[in-house]
Amino acid sequence: MAEERYKRYDIIKMMNEETKTQTTTYYSVPIAVIIFNRPEVAKKLAEVIRQVQPERLYIISDGAREDHPGEDALVRETREIMEAAVKPEHQVHIYAEHNMRCDPRISSGLDAVFAEAQEAVILEDDCIPDLSFFPFAQEMLERYRDNPEIALIGGSFRTHYVPRTSYIFTARTATWGWATWGSVWREYRTHMIQWKDVRESKEWRYALNRKAQKSFMVQWDRYATEQDFPWDAEFLLYMFYYHKVGISPKINLIRNIGTGADATHYSQEDEITRWPVGTLEFPLVHPTLIQRDLAYEKANFREGEIRKWKSRFRRYILRRSE
Repeated sequence: MAEERYKRYDIIKMMNEETKTQTTTYYSVPIAVIIFNRPEVAKKLAEVIRQVQPERLYIISDGAREDHPGEDALVRETREIMEAAVKPEHQVHIYAEHNMRCDPRISSGLDAVFAEAQEAVILEDDCIPDLSFFPFAQEMLERYRDNPEIALIGGSFRTHYVPRTSYIFTARTATWGWATWGSVWREYRTHMIQWKDVRESKEWRYALNRKAQKSFMVQWDRYATEQDFPWDAEFLLYMFYYHKVGISPKINLIRNIGTGADATHYSQEDEITRWPVGTLEFPLVHPTLIQRDLAYEKANFREGEIRKWKSRFRRYILRRSE
């Protein structure tokens, strides 16, 4: 069955590259896309969705902000672009009439998705996956469906560490293109972890070395002070506290194109957003045990700290030159 799935994706890729015609072979895992007001960005993700052709596409969209003239037209255009990727009978619209802001819209949108879907692949508009991400996510969802230790499947891998298997287990899996089960999402939403209640707890620290603990505590203290905890930080805290792990492929499968003045988090490109994307080879080489890859986590944190200091140094140089 797995071999047939891999062959199918080779055929889909060949058909779209050579003939640019739409395939009628449907991807069985529901896909949820999160869009807003960037039609040019959404076009690139819509093209990937057009090639994959999910049986069910959930389109989550926030409403326009009243104090941003002309944004309502951009929101409509972005929605229309994504709607054109699949036939109407294969899509579900989760549209907000008024602006909810990024984090509430994503959380409430995924609540609606997992109210009926047992599992889903989740893509924000600026996360452009390689086609191999889809069979990878599908196989991981099937293989670990009944394992309570696994919280999510990620598509990102942004470190120079080289695993021996096709994927690794880690307590820190990025949500730039990811997949999970409805049972996990509902557990997370019904067991929301308050940072103030667990800050001194030892439960979550199993996932972090001492230096990483300090870094996360500074970040989460700031979120708590500002009363603006991002949904993905809350999900990570849920994973830490309940000793869950995620899955990351051995190579990066997601390209982030969401940089620029209208970006939510990344106003300009950096080493992370420029990280190269590859294609995962099948059949997969599976780890023999479900255990965190501590060598990867150490390398990931170390390289992240180096990138952070490089970024600070560049900003310092720019300020000095002004």
